[in-house]
Amino acid sequence: PPMHPPNSVHPSRYIFLWSLSLPAAMYTAVGPVATAPVSLLIAYLMLGIEDIGSRIEMPFDTLPLWQYCDGIDESVEQLRTHDAAILTAEQEHQR
Repeated sequence: PPMHPPNSVHPSRYIFLWSLSLPAAMYTAVGPVATAPVSLLIAYLMLGIEDIGSRIEMPFDTLPLWQYCDGIDESVEQLRTHDAAILTAEQEHQR
């Protein structure tokens, strides 16, 4: 089942705050020149993963699942109609 909105907002806020603090942590590891590019790259990747996760939580918003369901319904109805016609033909043939 889809997640309740407050449950999906908390990870977004946490990752955003984590991304804001990332340059302070990266400064000593990569130096002043590479801090900004490395921090941006890591934040971009983390926010991208979070976005993919939020899209997976709500598949009906991003995938054409209703169209698939309609196609399955039409196929089932066609099978039922065909099956009823075959049963009617067999009953008439047995008479």
